[in-house]
Amino acid sequence: MCLQIFLLAMGLYYSLRKRNILSLCYENYQGASIDAFNKWKALEIKSINLFLWASWGIFFASLLILYILNPINEVLGIKNKEGFTNICGIGLGILFFILLFYSAFQGSKAASFKKQNGIKKK
Repeated sequence: MCLQIFLLAMGLYYSLRKRNILSLCYENYQGASIDAFNKWKALEIKSINLFLWASWGIFFASLLILYILNPINEVLGIKNKEGFTNICGIGLGILFFILLFYSAFQGSKAASFKKQNGIKKK
């Protein structure tokens, strides 16, 4: 359950970060064209969205497995519910790290694009 709380907290942090990125205006930045600014902003949002899918998506999927599918398995008489939970946990962990890696890749792509185009806050 600690992992789920951590994922929820990180998702909240990144959702606030996304709101801040969406509210940025071109007028407050210098050194780049409006097209470059908008592309950088889109890359940042893409990275944040991937992280949100990784954190909140895994959070809700793990809750689904723990609190809905496990009781259904018990009602249906499936004896190896721990094995089912472990397999799902491993799959969710792999999916989390794939999404996290891709989010980090997109974030570094946005950062290098920002640096290459000289996008700086006034």
